Amino acid sequence: MYPQLIVLAVHTYFLVGAIARQFITSENAKNKSTLDMYLPVMTIIQFVFYMGWLKVAEAMLNPFGEDDDDFECNFLLDKNLSVGITIVDDGCNKIPALLKDVFWSETQIEPLYSAESARGEYRLSGLTGSTQTFSMNFVFY
Repeated sequence: MYPQLIVLAVHTYFLVGAIARQFITSENAKNKSTLDMYLPVMTIIQFVFYMGWLKVAEAMLNPFGEDDDDFECNFLLDKNLSVGITIVDDGCNKIPALLKDVFWSETQIEPLYSAESARGEYRLSGLTGSTQTFSMNFVFY
């Protein structure tokens, strides 16, 4: 029901907006003319963006659907199944060759980032967002 409500709200908003943003001249208006040259440019741009976002949101509701731009479910399932079976059946007791890398002769490996950058980054956990330490001072008049 939520997607239908959003579609109804967006379409109703622009139906009301198309009527409410019209330029109406009354009988007593000094600048009365028969031709109204007013073109609601910002409303048209707003309509294009909102409808585009609405169509993208509708496409994202079911990414595994039957459309051309959706994921190929059968291919994904077959590929994952075949890779899993290959790992279990054909990869048993087959260890890859051990190759030397850039840290081969190092006894203690230093991180690839500096200690200063590690100190500058304050995180409580890996799931802490970038605005966790952000604070705002509100001033009310």
